[in-house]
Amino acid sequence: MSDLAIQLARRFRARHLFFVLAAVIASFAVLDQVYRHALDSLIAFELEDSDPAVRNSFPAVVIACFLIGAGALAFAVQRVKPASGVAWWRLAGVVMLFLAIEEFLGFHTWVQRHADVSWNVAYLPFLALATVVWVEVARHMGEHRMARLTFAAGVAGWLVAGLFDAARTGRASALPGGELIEMTAAALMLLGIYQYARAVSLASSPAGDHREQAMAIATSAVSGVDVKKVLIGIAGLMVVFGILGSIVYPGGGALRAFDLNKEQTFPATFSGFLLLGAGALALLNGVVRCENPADRLWWIVLAGVFGFLGIDEMTALHEAVQDRVHVWGQATLIPIVIAGGVAWWITVKRLGAGSLAGRLLILAAVTWAVSQGIDAALNEHYGWTIVPEELLEMAGSTMFGLAMLVAARDVVGSRSPAEHRAARVELNPPHRTLQPAR
Repeated sequence: MSDLAIQLARRFRARHLFFVLAAVIASFAVLDQVYRHALDSLIAFELEDSDPAVRNSFPAVVIACFLIGAGALAFAVQRVKPASGVAWWRLAGVVMLFLAIEEFLGFHTWVQRHADVSWNVAYLPFLALATVVWVEVARHMGEHRMARLTFAAGVAGWLVAGLFDAARTGRASALPGGELIEMTAAALMLLGIYQYARAVSLASSPAGDHREQAMAIATSAVSGVDVKKVLIGIAGLMVVFGILGSIVYPGGGALRAFDLNKEQTFPATFSGFLLLGAGALALLNGVVRCENPADRLWWIVLAGVFGFLGIDEMTALHEAVQDRVHVWGQATLIPIVIAGGVAWWITVKRLGAGSLAGRLLILAAVTWAVSQGIDAALNEHYGWTIVPEELLEMAGSTMFGLAMLVAARDVVGSRSPAEHRAARVELNPPHRTLQPAR
């Protein structure tokens, strides 16, 4: 993942990332207020911590993604510039990933609320250790003033957010201002490391043209993926979610966050990420297969449909629309499904129905159709069918993503894990000759 992170940093300027992060933060600030004052079906955008006993907070998921990005870049920096504080950069990567996992799962919130453990014990020691590492990392950015200042502002913001977190000890919910500061702080730390990583990487190896950079991104994203391990991991999580979902049904209780039929749960977030991954890989296919941007239209539509469905899986946006227009929520998705169906059909034709990627796309669509059929015909009368229905949906989403991965590797090639590790020192990895646009 660090390879992909550094290739993205080489391709896109820091201001591009800044605008994306600012838009995300502003959206949460606005939608949180809309939820609190006008539309309670937007509860997914409430600025609140995750709590394994209650919910997997969407804002917490986004903050965790910012921290994962920062961690991946920190690991990349210690490889690109090995003479400058390797140990501290590696520690920074570990700290970022640890905090991302903690933010995603909400462990310190759980022990505060349900085990009556003080914030000073549950979180402060980790915050102190992280601060030491972050200060050293900022010091090693010395020659890049803007990156250092941006990162330092993020660290300061994270500490201020910690004070908000401590102030709500014993309260039932987080302080919205503290959560928004925490999101902004994570974004600033990501932006600071991004600026630094981009600068040192381009200083050591100038960027090629946009086409070469796109191929480098694609190669880093898909060529070294160990498909077998990924599928085993996904299958393992599905088994866990299936077992816990069966235990939770029909009430939820202390394991509500594992309810397969609810939003803001760990299974819903997992399903959403499967679709977002498929969307990202569809977009990648459009870029590497079609030199002419106009030829990418249906790849972009397919990516947009996967992306929208992924976000909807996590946030239940269709239910918010249902509350406003008083139409069955699933019906509001019909235009999206139609667009996705057309894009899927054109993509299958382009890849070839007999190709591996084409067959996977067909199987994924059939699996999804069976899942939605169970939802429409059986769930209301036979509640236990919720479990196989949701697991089939996850399986279908996985096959969509796998189809897009196979299609991308048909263009950029694949490497064994050993070959991928050996090639990691190259900032612009070699790639195969492009196939004609299809």
